[in-house]
Amino acid sequence: MDLSIVSVDEWVVFGIAFIISITLWNSWYAALGSVKPLATPRGYRGPLYVIPIISIVFLYLILQFFGDYGVRTNFIYVLMYLFLGIAWMRLAFNGFIYLGLSIRDDLVERSNNAAAIAVGGALIAIVLCYGGANVGSNLDPNTAGWLVVIISALLSTLGLFILWFLMNAATSITETVTIDRDNATGIRLGAFLIAVGIVLGRAVAGNWIDLNGTLADFVRFGWPVLIIFLIAVIAEFTLRPTPKKPVGDIVTQGILPGIGFVALAVVFVIMMGLPVITMAVPQ
Repeated sequence: MDLSIVSVDEWVVFGIAFIISITLWNSWYAALGSVKPLATPRGYRGPLYVIPIISIVFLYLILQFFGDYGVRTNFIYVLMYLFLGIAWMRLAFNGFIYLGLSIRDDLVERSNNAAAIAVGGALIAIVLCYGGANVGSNLDPNTAGWLVVIISALLSTLGLFILWFLMNAATSITETVTIDRDNATGIRLGAFLIAVGIVLGRAVAGNWIDLNGTLADFVRFGWPVLIIFLIAVIAEFTLRPTPKKPVGDIVTQGILPGIGFVALAVVFVIMMGLPVITMAVPQ
């Protein structure tokens, strides 16, 4: 692990990401511990402890096996981008509430299984968005590698939140999850977000040449999310709970449509092709 190649600005980014990660994730686990067992059973809270850890491991694997060659060959860069991703995930949590999903209210205090499923999917989607931003090399000597990752991750993450907002505006899917507590809907929402994360993560993956090139690639490889969005909207109008059937079937109205969303995203990514990566030392 060669520390001499790490620049001052990279140490600053590393330090800020580390502080945000420790501080905000500590507040997450403190909030879980502060809830009385009678309000939220211990067995229910278990997954809330584990889901972030699984997401972090998943992100580490992306960095270690699919990240830039210069990152993979120097563990200090793996750590830097890992903590940047951990901070990115936790900051994204703060955006969930603006889409109608409160981590503490819906998951912790109300023991809403449907919300827990949706949040799990959203977390994976965020990791995919950020992970895709780490795939490829920075070929622009005038732009810092960490800035390239942040810009790319911002594009994919904003795209995810915009599509989630539009999905909610069209179908009130988050309301069905939080108020009706329908598990099948939670699965559909989580799977839809994962599918979007897969496509948008691919859209920001690849070599960075300049901002214009990245924006062009984002449109070129990211447009299939619109098809997934339209299909998901149609599916929601068809499969969401009704007064005659207030609870959706987990398999036929949740798991199977969810698999369909994710499979469609994978097919689109395969059709688009894997990103071309040029080996380069981090800037």
